[in-house]
Amino acid sequence: MRKADNWIDYELIDCSDGERLERWGDIILVRPDPQVIWKTPKENPLWYNPHAIYNRSNTGGGSWRVCKKMPDVWQIGLDELRFNIKTMGFKHTGLFPEQAVNWKMTADIIKKAGRPVKVLNLFAYTGGATVAALNAGASVTHVDASKGMTLWAKENAAAVAAASGSLLLAEGLAVGALVHGGVRLMGTHQDPVQRAVVLILAVVSALLDGAFDALVCMTVHGFFLLLLISALVYLRR
Repeated sequence: MRKADNWIDYELIDCSDGERLERWGDIILVRPDPQVIWKTPKENPLWYNPHAIYNRSNTGGGSWRVCKKMPDVWQIGLDELRFNIKTMGFKHTGLFPEQAVNWKMTADIIKKAGRPVKVLNLFAYTGGATVAALNAGASVTHVDASKGMTLWAKENAAAVAAASGSLLLAEGLAVGALVHGGVRLMGTHQDPVQRAVVLILAVVSALLDGAFDALVCMTVHGFFLLLLISALVYLRR
């Protein structure tokens, strides 16, 4: 397992009994995590003096309890990268810091390519991988079904606007027909199965046509989609 150990602005301070104690810049948060099954003593005083705690509801979901004054949106950095952070529904903050090791790997590959690289980032969320690839000089097509997440990614990308790469955003429920140079929107597919089939076929076609050099899917469902697309591309070749 590779560790994302180059953070300065993020720190997992402690974890115990289904909760994580974290520092996001200067903001201390307590968030639930079902994978934390051990019950070690919560001796760090920050457990009892955070800026906010996410409380799960017995009926599903939950809400943030703000304990002391904190901004609605704040920013953290990782090397040259900058990310906007805020407390969201279902405990999230808009960033998965453990993915930093994958962002670095992506950036290193792009920098060592010695030529222009075009990246397609699917299920791209708020654009951690997008920003890393842009900063490394790639041209990135960022695709996410949520318009809000795509706008958030645009804000994150603005912090690396001086990078040599270019960014194309596909937002909302529209499914792109992927062509050379990016995404052409072909309407909205409300049915999730239809949307998935169209997206898979479009990605396979684009990769076979050489429209993109790399495909990034940094989610669990994206991983299985990546395996399926890779198999289809292999069979078509």
